[in-house]
Amino acid sequence: MKQSLIKLEGWESLVTVISSDMRCWDAPEKADVLVSELLGSFGDNELSPECLDGAQRFLKPDGISIPSSYTSFIQPITASKLHNDIKAHKDIAHFETAYVVKLHRIATLAPPQQVRDQTAVCVSSVQIISQFYTLP
Repeated sequence: MKQSLIKLEGWESLVTVISSDMRCWDAPEKADVLVSELLGSFGDNELSPECLDGAQRFLKPDGISIPSSYTSFIQPITASKLHNDIKAHKDIAHFETAYVVKLHRIATLAPPQQVRDQTAVCVSSVQIISQFYTLP
């Protein structure tokens, strides 16, 4: 699909699409633009921060990474359907789990707040995020 769109648009000499695991791939040359779709719904899915940080080695010094940054927000809500679905599990653990779903009927409990991680320490190629705090 990607290659056919490139051909359709006449970009064969301008664009090279690489479908590979960026943690294992060796680039033959540095790129002008690096585009990734790894963000997910909270900006950290699929190890996005770790992978995108590591992929910077593929960029020329003046190269552009898309996305260049992202900001996650969190907002407490209540939704009767979600509450009833979780309650059906009959254990407290399901109430303490974060859910990323598209809800249609909700009541907001507080305004959205920007989220950031306070510390990120790389240990043996495993990224450990300590705890999330809201910004003032």
